Amino acid sequence: MGFSPLSFFTDAGPATDIHSGTDWRANGTVTLRRGDTVIGRLPYRARKYFFTVPDEESTYRLRMSAARHVSYTNLSTRVTGVWTFRSGRPDSDTIQMRPLLAVRYSVPGLDDQNRAKARRRVAIPIEVLRSPHHQAVNAESLKVWASTDDGATWHSVTVRRRGTGWLAIVHNPPAGYV
Repeated sequence: MGFSPLSFFTDAGPATDIHSGTDWRANGTVTLRRGDTVIGRLPYRARKYFFTVPDEESTYRLRMSAARHVSYTNLSTRVTGVWTFRSGRPDSDTIQMRPLLAVRYSVPGLDDQNRAKARRRVAIPIEVLRSPHHQAVNAESLKVWASTDDGATWHSVTVRRRGTGWLAIVHNPPAGYV
């Protein structure tokens, strides 16, 4: 089973403005579990991760977590993604891709340094997507939490359904960031 961390820090801007999302200065781990058993744990800095898994179908949990303390940004200091999925050896020798879900959001109205205006309510469009070449997701619910103190405390955010996606309503503080 293989995975790639590319685009883990990607923003959701237009294709002409989008950042690569790869930050090789970040430190962290990628862990694959089968139930309570750790199948493998590797450092985040690898470009691809491969794990040997049993043939029988099982439920797996992949957790990617990375932190960065760099001079060029104080945003996205920690990013964690967790995916739970079922996988097993196919009946044939064909390779089967297991699509992982990704949550994509794009904060409207940011300035050229990714800042929103203080003391404003911001409606953030959110989509749930599958990895490339797979069907669109019809997710039933979405929960969002936000922090204004770099993750020390968290609060739930109001989320409203909008078409095939959602809007998260976030209140920007007088100073600092969300």
